Amino acid sequence: MAKQDFSQMASQIIQLVGGVDNINTAQHCITRLRFTLKDESKADDEKVKEVPGVMGLMKSGGQYQVIVGGTVNKVFDEVAKQLPESKVNPDLVEADDLESKMEAAKNKNREKLINKVSRYLMKMMFPLIPSMAAVAILKGLMMLLVLAGLVDPEGGTYMIMTGISDAFFYYIPILVGVSTAKAFGSNPYIGATIGASLLLPATMQAHADGTALTLFGIPVILTAYNNSIFPTMIATIIGAKLEKWLSKKVPSYIDFLTILIVLGLMVPATYLVIGPVFTVVSEVLASGMMGIFNFSPILTSILFGGLWQVMVMFGMHYAFIPILTDITVRLGANSFSPILGLGVWALCGTALGFALKCKKEGSRAKGFSAFASGLFGVTEPIIFGIALPYRKPFICAMIAGALAGPVDIMFNVTQYANASVGGVLTFPTYMNPNGDPTSLIGWFASFAVSFGLAAILTYITTDSQA
Repeated sequence: MAKQDFSQMASQIIQLVGGVDNINTAQHCITRLRFTLKDESKADDEKVKEVPGVMGLMKSGGQYQVIVGGTVNKVFDEVAKQLPESKVNPDLVEADDLESKMEAAKNKNREKLINKVSRYLMKMMFPLIPSMAAVAILKGLMMLLVLAGLVDPEGGTYMIMTGISDAFFYYIPILVGVSTAKAFGSNPYIGATIGASLLLPATMQAHADGTALTLFGIPVILTAYNNSIFPTMIATIIGAKLEKWLSKKVPSYIDFLTILIVLGLMVPATYLVIGPVFTVVSEVLASGMMGIFNFSPILTSILFGGLWQVMVMFGMHYAFIPILTDITVRLGANSFSPILGLGVWALCGTALGFALKCKKEGSRAKGFSAFASGLFGVTEPIIFGIALPYRKPFICAMIAGALAGPVDIMFNVTQYANASVGGVLTFPTYMNPNGDPTSLIGWFASFAVSFGLAAILTYITTDSQA
């Protein structure tokens, strides 16, 4: 699609959702344009869905979400050019008049807490996911090269190349600090400094040696904060709120004073309270999730293998990402994520089965486009463009994902490097670092069941004239 087509597509969408004046804010995620509208009744839902390039529509959490798939960045760039700057960044929106302010406040209050939490988790974690997947896949590939005898596990090549992944996850508190600060409209260098302060070699060594430390005479409960997410995340959120409050009190020509106060308060608070408390919280969350798995692995695999994409549909999956990431980076292995990936492969199968069965050129193109997106772990175009509108493909995907679950458990499929839950390129992350290929073989087996069964069922149940 040429650039002028993206501009035209953006213009059509803006017009059909009620025009510029009806838009309070505009943002996007990995596949969706997300608008908050002053009056949703002014939007023409059916005509929005008919815009070339639009794959579907969803209304959730006070947002009007237009699904456009992998081209969302290009479409959003054109949307941003056609809207006032204040409407493009939802964290910096300033209403122009009292009526607009009241309407914006009404929309904000209407948003459910779970949706608000999921939205902020998305904003904090989403920027890290592509890099997280890349470094995890790289480490998995190196493991495969070692298994094939092409790389010496004791040599410099293996050390440096796997070190890319190890460095990312070791220093992830810094990266989390940056992304969290940006999500809350704060200075990202403050978030980075909070994260870096938890990785000081001296305090890390003190923890390793069991040395007792005090801060202002108060005993510090030391722990290893490398590979941690929640302590820095929570500290940066609180720091962002404090920074915004201080910025209203401190003159702009001495901005450094605001930074000084925030860091001077938040770093000690993190060592004394936030760090120890949220280290325990993260362990409890991880234990709870794995407790569900351990209670009945077969039942868990059937339920989550079949229903995970329902959670994706409502955006609830963002609440799981920090917990799953925390499990993998802290423990070095995760048996829960592979189950969730089964839903991804099932939807990919439905997209392919749909595309192969349909005779209409538009439907075939939609199927193959959504299939290509799903191969890289992005399933919203399949959900909103095929599975939900035609219903039967969604049921086929749920059945296939659920039936593939026991296969996953039989092979004890485990993810050894965090790369979210889906995407064909993530297969190296299922290779056990000790050289045992059982988990990887199991991944291919469960993939074949989930993908293949979904494709066959969808092909059988789809009307060729759809």
